[in-house]
Amino acid sequence: MRYLIERYCTPTFYLYQVIYIGGSVQVASLLDRNRTEHFFGPEKDVICVLDGDQAKQPHAGGNNILCIPLDSVEKALYAAFKAGDIPCATDLNSRTFHPNGKELFNELLRIGVFTRRQVFEFLCSRHENELSAFAGKLSGFLGGKVT
Repeated sequence: MRYLIERYCTPTFYLYQVIYIGGSVQVASLLDRNRTEHFFGPEKDVICVLDGDQAKQPHAGGNNILCIPLDSVEKALYAAFKAGDIPCATDLNSRTFHPNGKELFNELLRIGVFTRRQVFEFLCSRHENELSAFAGKLSGFLGGKVT
């Protein structure tokens, strides 16, 4: 999330905090509890962002819930790998990875094909239009403009 904000959103006057919490149900539940308890702040100042594969789930339908335009970072990376679009990862072609992409993601980081930042750069270059549009929603929430 920080990478998308840094890449696409103009610096904002207001400060923001990105908190990586866990599964989508837990994140949505925290947002619901914040509506009454305000432990993160007033409702208007808090959003949660879920993976795109959660968009049609009941917990993703509330106010202040956004979904990224990718099923998940890991799944998008897996799709690029299966398409042969990560040429420096050809040594891994003989291996079988789960389609959720988590094992592949970790392996690509472990063997130095990508850093986390490079994963995000790679995916942004592959999904520029979708991620730029999504960043517009983030920027609107943060009070800035998309660059």
